[in-house]
Amino acid sequence: MKIDDKNLGVINLHFNTNKKFPSTVFEKNLLKILANYISRIIDNCYKYFDVVSDSMTRMYNHNYILKRLEQEIELSKKFRSTLSLIMIDIDHFKQINDNYGHQTGDKVIITIAKIIKDNVRFSDIAGRYGGEEFCIILPNTKLNDAVNVAQRLKNSISNEKILVQDGQQISVTCSFGVKEYEVDETVDEFLKKTDNLLYQAKFLGRDRICY
Repeated sequence: MKIDDKNLGVINLHFNTNKKFPSTVFEKNLLKILANYISRIIDNCYKYFDVVSDSMTRMYNHNYILKRLEQEIELSKKFRSTLSLIMIDIDHFKQINDNYGHQTGDKVIITIAKIIKDNVRFSDIAGRYGGEEFCIILPNTKLNDAVNVAQRLKNSISNEKILVQDGQQISVTCSFGVKEYEVDETVDEFLKKTDNLLYQAKFLGRDRICY
């Protein structure tokens, strides 16, 4: 399967009978149409993800997070389901850039992004909210469960050793704000209250979770 000169994949057909496929011009043309159709779908998916993702981390970007949060709030209201939000900020990130350079800073962001993606459910929506800040939308999740997710992420991040210049390794920590959605909150109110909890965690000394 290909689009222009770009190879996208291969269709592999298996049959339990002795029938050879494709054996007729019609079947060959049908297979070609099918391959072109699937190739177009795959290519459109790649293009769409490029629009909604952050180029560095390949997580969802700021605009997509806001759009999905609005949608998840509407679903929460409609089905009377729980919804929680986690906001994460890398502690002392400016010092990391100043001490080790921006390439190391980028490596820290990419490393933490991977940890987040490895520790959330398929149904969760995780993204880079901006700079050194991340956001996770957790549908059908109560506050206590969201705090447990944040605690697991906090431990995984602080235990990670990141290789920097001259073979040196550094560890980083993050601060977390966690909140469950309350009825009739707007998107802005939900975000602002969660962000306030995040900055409360930083004010109290960083490397902690406030909820």
